[in-house]
Amino acid sequence: MAEEGPAVATEGSFGDQKPVVYTAKDIRYTSKDSAVYAFCLDVPTERKITMKAFGLKATYNHKIAGIELLGSKEKIKWTQQHDFLVIYTPKIMPGQEAICFKISF
Repeated sequence: MAEEGPAVATEGSFGDQKPVVYTAKDIRYTSKDSAVYAFCLDVPTERKITMKAFGLKATYNHKIAGIELLGSKEKIKWTQQHDFLVIYTPKIMPGQEAICFKISF
């Protein structure tokens, strides 16, 4: 699983270190079939999320066919730019602790 964001855990989750506080900028990725699932480890409060992993010049530079927010019926607006992907967040979030975007190719 790949990741991006400011929070870095240096040990396993059961180590002797202080707990890591994750933000919506901490994103973890996993994939299945022709989709990547992007988990924001906190609910975003900003109106947009950027993901460097899916910019047109990124290593994984496939053209995106669509994005949906799991648990939401709202259509998600997004734009794939040269340096990053921008996802515009809906007014109502389906979760209170974390959310997941399904990115289809």
